[in-house]
Amino acid sequence: MQTIARRGCLAFSVFLLAACGGKPNGNDNGGQSATVLRKSVNVDLAQVSSLVVLGQNNTSSSPSNPALSAGYAQKHALQADPSSGPQLLALTLTGEVLNVSFVENEDPQSTGRVPQPPIQAIFPTSTWVLFSAPEFRVNVRREDGGIEMVDCRTIAARRSDGALYCAPLGTQLGTGGDPLGSTASANAAGDVVYAIGATPQSPDRTVYKIMLEQAGGPTAVVAFDPYINPNRFLSNAAGDLYVNFTPSQLQPSVTTSKIIPIDQGSPFTLQGQINVFVVSGKPGDPDHNTFYVMHGGSGGINFDGTLSIVTKTGNSFAESSYVPNLANVQSYGFIFSLSDGIYMLAGQSLARVIANGAIVTDPVPVLLTGADQLINIGGAPMRFVPGKIVLFASTGSGYKFIRHDGVVQQDILLEANVEPTSFIVSRDGAIEFFGSRTDTREKIHGTVAAGSTEAIIVSAGVVDPAQVIVFTRIN
Repeated sequence: MQTIARRGCLAFSVFLLAACGGKPNGNDNGGQSATVLRKSVNVDLAQVSSLVVLGQNNTSSSPSNPALSAGYAQKHALQADPSSGPQLLALTLTGEVLNVSFVENEDPQSTGRVPQPPIQAIFPTSTWVLFSAPEFRVNVRREDGGIEMVDCRTIAARRSDGALYCAPLGTQLGTGGDPLGSTASANAAGDVVYAIGATPQSPDRTVYKIMLEQAGGPTAVVAFDPYINPNRFLSNAAGDLYVNFTPSQLQPSVTTSKIIPIDQGSPFTLQGQINVFVVSGKPGDPDHNTFYVMHGGSGGINFDGTLSIVTKTGNSFAESSYVPNLANVQSYGFIFSLSDGIYMLAGQSLARVIANGAIVTDPVPVLLTGADQLINIGGAPMRFVPGKIVLFASTGSGYKFIRHDGVVQQDILLEANVEPTSFIVSRDGAIEFFGSRTDTREKIHGTVAAGSTEAIIVSAGVVDPAQVIVFTRIN
C-alpha cells in the first residue's frame, strides 16, 4: 500500500490470490494458518437487500442473550458467538440470512474460525459498497506471491464481482446517529464517493474524494484542503461537491459554503449560516446537478431563513436566493426532493418551495393526515430517497409508516402490538424494519414492498434489535 504524501493521494491496494509462502511478517498465530483478505466477498451483493452489523447487547453481559437466536443460527449455518464481537450479516432478497466474510485462512483446507473486521459503517453506491473498519489491519497477498500486513480502515467491494480493495483511509461512512446528516455522498454513477476521513499520517478530519474506477484500483485524494471543519456536504449527479464548513473554530457560528467542481475548476462560494441543509436534484431530471440550500433562520414559528438555488451551466455555477413565506408554521427543517418538486418539512406538513424549476413564492403546507405525532427512530422520524419521503408516526392506537411522493400519501398501518426500533428505505421506496411485539417482546423483522401498504413480518425471534449497530439497505 502506497501513500503519496506530496499529492495527498492514497492508493487502495489490489489483492490477488497469488501463491505465497512462509508466515507473513513473522506473525505467530499459534500454529494455525495466517488469515488474509479474500479476493472477493463471499456473498453475491446483487442478491442482498440489506446489511446488518450486530454487536453484544450493552445492557446484558449474559452469554445466553446472543445476537441471533440459537435455532435460527443453526438453521442458517450462522455462528452466533456472543463473545466474537460485531457480526456482519447479509439479508438476501429471498429471505436468507448469511454471514459476510472479508477474511479467510491462508490454507483453504483450514476449518478454524476466522475473526472478521469490526464494521462500524456501510455506504452503498450504485456500483460499489464501502465499509468502515477503524484500526483494522490485515494480511494481504502481493502480486509477487508474498504476504504483508497493512492498514485496512476502509474496505471497498465492487458490486459486479465482489472484488475487495482496502486503504489506510479511516472514513466515517455512516450517519453518526443522524440519518439526515450523512458523512458520505456519491455521484449518480456511483464511482466517486466523498467521505469524512483521516489517515495515520493526516489525522485531521476533512473531506476525501474516493475515485473507485481507476485503472490501478480505487484511489483517494483530499477533496477540500486545507479546511478541516466540514459540517455538511453533498455530491450532485455529476460529482460536484457542495460543502459547508467552519473556517475558524474560534467562531463556530460563522460558516461558509463552497462548490468544488468535479473537473477541478475554480470553487464557487456561497455565504452560509448555521442550520444548513442541502439537497440536489433527482438523477435523470433536467435539474439533476442543481443544489438547493436552506440556511439561516431561528427555527421557530415563521421561517426566516433563506433558500438558495445553485444551478450549473457548462462548468459554471450561478446562485439565486429567496425567503419562502411560511407564516404561522409550527416549525421547519430539512429540504428534500419529491416527485413534483423540492419540499421543506414544516412541522407535520410538507411545503413545496420549488415546482417545475420555479420558485413557489407562497408555499401552502399540506398536512400529513392521520398522524398524532412524528416519532424519532435512530435520530429522526423520516428517511429520504430520491422522489420519496418515509416518516414514522403514532396514530393514537398504534404506529404507522407514511410514504409520500408529494402527490399521494400512502399509510402503512402496523399491527397494534408491533413497535419498530429501526427502519431503512430502498431507493424504490421499499421499507425494512426491526422491532418487537409489545405484548410478548418477540423480536421481529418486517418489510413493506415498494408501492405496497402492507407490512409483512418476514421473521420472528431472529435478531435482537438492541444489538443492531448498523442497518443499511443496499438494493
